[in-house]
Amino acid sequence: MRILLVTEFFPPHNAMGSLRLYSFAKYWQKAGHEITVYTALKAKRDRDLNLDCSLFNIIRIPIPFSSQISDIYLGSNSAVKNKSSSSLKKILSPAIKLFELFRKKTGCFSGHFPNFCDLWAKKVINRLNADNFDIVLSSAGPYSVHRVGLALKKKNPKIKWIVDWRDLWTKDAIKGGLLIFRPYEKYLENIFHKNADLITTVADPLNAHLKTITKTNVKTIFNGFDPDDYIEILKNKREKNDNYTIVYTGSLYRNIQNVSPLFEAVSYIKNKDISLYKKIKIIFSGANADVSDIAEKYDILDSYTYLGYTKREEALRLQYFSDAVLFIDYKGKTDGILSGKIFEYISLSKKIIIIGHNGASTAVELIKKTNTGIFLGNNKNLIAEYLISCLNNTCEDIYQKNQSVINEYTRENQAKKLMNFVLHSGESNG
Repeated sequence: MRILLVTEFFPPHNAMGSLRLYSFAKYWQKAGHEITVYTALKAKRDRDLNLDCSLFNIIRIPIPFSSQISDIYLGSNSAVKNKSSSSLKKILSPAIKLFELFRKKTGCFSGHFPNFCDLWAKKVINRLNADNFDIVLSSAGPYSVHRVGLALKKKNPKIKWIVDWRDLWTKDAIKGGLLIFRPYEKYLENIFHKNADLITTVADPLNAHLKTITKTNVKTIFNGFDPDDYIEILKNKREKNDNYTIVYTGSLYRNIQNVSPLFEAVSYIKNKDISLYKKIKIIFSGANADVSDIAEKYDILDSYTYLGYTKREEALRLQYFSDAVLFIDYKGKTDGILSGKIFEYISLSKKIIIIGHNGASTAVELIKKTNTGIFLGNNKNLIAEYLISCLNNTCEDIYQKNQSVINEYTRENQAKKLMNFVLHSGESNG
């Protein structure tokens, strides 16, 4: 079949959304389907995800205004090529910084309306012939990609259109958009759902919510993991670390993730037994994951390292060679969030330590099913007690991973499951 993927995120852009869409393209192409991808052209600084895309027909179109604003905000050299552009930067920089703060706080111009990606979607629609495809999958955010799917579905009703939500849109728990635009967003969301043949999302609680607002069939397709990513890493034998090393990789959202209980527990160990404390090493890696201020607050900076942004290959190596990886569970109305990182953790790491407010979250359920880690909550005493037992080599948690359950979450299996759902779309919601 001829399949079109419409997504802002695709390799070499380094993001979990890219990995999700790449896996669909990779395994559907292996199954004999013809894959076309329309995606955004990202800034060079974001293009370091080295995956083979040679077998797909990929068209990359820049998002109007977005990259120019980002270049000025980040001080990119591409935005300052001569004196005149440098002067322009000085004039526009304060306004751009205010715009970026507004975007980060509200989600407008990123996940919510209004969005420059709507202009990108118009460009894509104008270039596409609906008769060239049997299946269209549009994966959001941003919501704008669904405008493309909607337009093609209306031009050719025989197309099977999959609306993929990696996160909820009108019920976004992190950034809610602007109140004035919410009625329009709900209207638009309803139009997408009514015209779609199938709706997919990344976790069962998100699935349950979507089923309350649409009659269209909704299915869960997990982000999963790809064993092919670990071939080279697994050739290395794990050696015993000099220090007990805890690693966190990826993004961190301070408004819904709280690392303080861990750092407070480590501070407690420092005050109780300095020799044990000196055996602890905490490494954070990710573009926005620096919590050195919290480490300083608890006086444990000498055990904490922030590596900044690292390439995915290095992030995976950090996970593999650590004694434990850290997952900071989400609070509030975010129990349904099941990030792609947790699947990397269950498949690659020795052990997962989850801290957070709710032992009934989807992440905790996953590590219990796969027998890959321990939930310690927000209790600093419990966390400290557990770490002390690990430092003294007395913690009884040598995990025998439930590999058969883990294998259910391979990206190949998820891609096969999705194709099966597509072929049977139109059946009852369930």
